[in-house]
Amino acid sequence: MIQFVIFMGKPGSGKGTQAQYFSKHGWIHLSTGDLFRRHLAEKTPLGKQVQEFVENGNLVPDELTFALVEDFLKSVDQNANIVFDGYPRSKRQAELLDSWSKKTGSKCLGAIEFCLSDESAMERLLNRYYCPVCGYVSNKPGFCVNDGTPLVKRIDDNVEVIQKRVRDYDSYGAELRAYYRNKGIYVAVDAGKEPEEISAFLERIMLKNGLR
Repeated sequence: MIQFVIFMGKPGSGKGTQAQYFSKHGWIHLSTGDLFRRHLAEKTPLGKQVQEFVENGNLVPDELTFALVEDFLKSVDQNANIVFDGYPRSKRQAELLDSWSKKTGSKCLGAIEFCLSDESAMERLLNRYYCPVCGYVSNKPGFCVNDGTPLVKRIDDNVEVIQKRVRDYDSYGAELRAYYRNKGIYVAVDAGKEPEEISAFLERIMLKNGLR
């Protein structure tokens, strides 16, 4: 049985950092952004469909986004533990994921929201660096702790783009929050705490909810 957790929260709230932590402990880190980039680069049939929307500046439809997610899920071990990093991003995506979960007998251990103020998120993102090889993220320049690659800033980590991304989360975050509260699996975490403290809190939540 696949078990998974959903990490939700505005950009800069630390979802990726925690996903990296759990990936080092046997969890699969699932990021739809990574899926989009892989399918586009490999020019897969799904990637070609995504490209049509991207080139026209349109949002990728929920059903197509989930098709990429489901394609990935078919390739993993059926006893895997998975972190959904920033997915789902709409109520419809959440419903599609629920349908898949029921169909496959998978279990969601919690929808965890990383709560952080807009100001703190802005500050973090403007000081964010990442490894272009493995995706490692740091809040200061230097070299990747995994492979020694020089860390770089994301092209879209500028004030205007960051403000839009934060506003975008505010527009759909409330809907997801209500959806998962209604299902009884919503958990809020103070994203302003130290990463190690957050990791320990998340591990307790997962164990409480039935992690193998």
